[in-house]
Amino acid sequence: MKHLLKHEYPNLTYNDYSKVANFIKGRCSEYYFLNYMRCSNGNVDEAIRFYYFDDDLRVILLRFLIRFEIQAKSDFIDIVESKTQCESFWKCKKYYLPDAIHSRVRGRHSKFYLLTKKIEGNILRMRFLTIGSVNHAAMYVSSYGTFQELFKYIHPNFKEEFIKKYTVSLKNKNYHSLNVFLEGIRIVRNRCAHGNHIISKKLDKDLSKLRPNITRKNMENIDCPITILEGLILYLSSQVFSGVELLKSFMELISKYNDLLVKYDKRISLSKNTYKICCKFIHE
Repeated sequence: MKHLLKHEYPNLTYNDYSKVANFIKGRCSEYYFLNYMRCSNGNVDEAIRFYYFDDDLRVILLRFLIRFEIQAKSDFIDIVESKTQCESFWKCKKYYLPDAIHSRVRGRHSKFYLLTKKIEGNILRMRFLTIGSVNHAAMYVSSYGTFQELFKYIHPNFKEEFIKKYTVSLKNKNYHSLNVFLEGIRIVRNRCAHGNHIISKKLDKDLSKLRPNITRKNMENIDCPITILEGLILYLSSQVFSGVELLKSFMELISKYNDLLVKYDKRISLSKNTYKICCKFIHE
């Protein structure tokens, strides 16, 4: 080991050092495990439990984040296509905001040009034998980030119904409010997909810029403080088709590790009230 633990926790016993060394071998690096030590304030046994907690949490979240992504993309396409009556609206300038279609400073290509070229290139690389709906094919080949760009640049007249549908659980039912939640979902999704920590404060740091908008003040039926991750999970459960399944899976996991949430409240991305908040939310 490279003495990271010894440097940060010099008073750990030899047995604790050995326990960590044996546990992380073949699983993760000492650097990676150090975040679980910080979650547990240096308690090795509970740091190991945090590792398993985080692992299970990441699996549940990724499953439903992907479902949300697929659902949101499909709904967005259906709603905008219905408004525009255009089978390839993403390729038509007239459906975009003026800022998106104008060339930028120093002759740089417009956002519209860059976005459509990216989507067209992805469609060509897929080599569809039967392409079907061009709009749905465009979203199929697009990343979540590309979907966010399209949502951002399409004129409000054509995405109003989508915003209304995806802010039903929010008090502020507008573009900005929805965009904040979509961005939060992107951050959590990417951390899950890349094997980054979810339960540790590292996630809070990534999400900190969203804090003013992801609070109980912007969530229907929530009357106590929530963490940003709790807010995103509750939003996800209220919007994704299988939201009840998500909450039940999440609550089952929380019940297994609730003692850690209570003991280490304020040190992790969930709180001691997580289970209670979800119980209330699921029965509303």
